[in-house]
Amino acid sequence: MAAEHSPASEAADPSATAATKEEVVTGDEDQYLWERRHRVLERTIISSLYHRKRERFFGFWDRAASALALIAGSAAFSELLPEPEQKALAGAAVAVVSLPGLVFGWGESSRRHASLAARFKGLEADIEGQGERDFDEGNVNSWERQIRILETEEPPVLSTLVEQVQYEVALSKWTPDSGESAPVPVVWWKRRLMHWIDLGASAPPRK
Repeated sequence: MAAEHSPASEAADPSATAATKEEVVTGDEDQYLWERRHRVLERTIISSLYHRKRERFFGFWDRAASALALIAGSAAFSELLPEPEQKALAGAAVAVVSLPGLVFGWGESSRRHASLAARFKGLEADIEGQGERDFDEGNVNSWERQIRILETEEPPVLSTLVEQVQYEVALSKWTPDSGESAPVPVVWWKRRLMHWIDLGASAPPRK
């Protein structure tokens, strides 16, 4: 039979009691820092993927507008359109396809999101490079500070697109034998509009 634990035994060996309490405190602190590290790392992953999607979206429309303007402009000065009315129509088409890119700054927006994605990815690399055992509260505080600084440079966030990114990240971690329910995808019609308008989030926001 195991010996009973009594106040007398604690008084006889106070160092053992102190050591036990210290282990509990240390364990709680390690868990606290680990959870903070996990949240920070996930934020950088989501932010990087979000800005990559925005970069590709704006880049596609910028290239599409440039290609259409080039085709229409070439047609306007070619023999394929002999009539003046046809040439005028082609010139108008150039203006129509070029105007949205100038107004909304598709090319500039694509480069802006590319820069933000790269910087968030760099921060992710720094976190991973520090390792899962050799980080402390100072490291976590520094990572969170860098995220806040980057967030001040972000344009307004589209909630539904964030929700889609969160879904993709969660799905990449989920396995059928995990015992957890599969992540719920964003409804199809929201996915079609998520780059154009902010439809609001049906999941907790990223920030």
